[in-house]
Amino acid sequence: MNQPPPYPGETHQMMYKAQAVPEPMQKLPVNRVCPTCNKQGLTVVTPAIKLTGWLLILFLGVCGLIACCQDGWKEFKHKCFNCGFSFGSYEPPLTTQEKLSLAAAVCCLFFVPILIMVIYFVVILAVVTTSLPSDLSDFSNLSDFSDY
Repeated sequence: MNQPPPYPGETHQMMYKAQAVPEPMQKLPVNRVCPTCNKQGLTVVTPAIKLTGWLLILFLGVCGLIACCQDGWKEFKHKCFNCGFSFGSYEPPLTTQEKLSLAAAVCCLFFVPILIMVIYFVVILAVVTTSLPSDLSDFSNLSDFSDY
């Protein structure tokens, strides 16, 4: 089979060197070659709470502190170990367990106080009704106070 002639400056013997695909960033350090200092090594990973995590803390108060404990509310920033060049960041998605714990925190924040208020009013109502006299004949002389 006859092959077409090579383009000018190209030979049939040229081989293209395949570039290695860098491993994706995760929450753990990855091996990278820095384009700034040309050194190869593991990245330095710095976790930071994302904006959604801070909003969770702001709106849910103490219950929102779950953002500090769960990875779904964080961003993991990768930097060069030598010069500090930023390779980028990794933001893991919220897992089902993290979503369920958020739902539990919201329930604790909103429904538990409502439940406490209902129980409180039921107890107050029970105390008031038991302290009322059963015989209302003691209040028959209330007409004497109508002159005031």
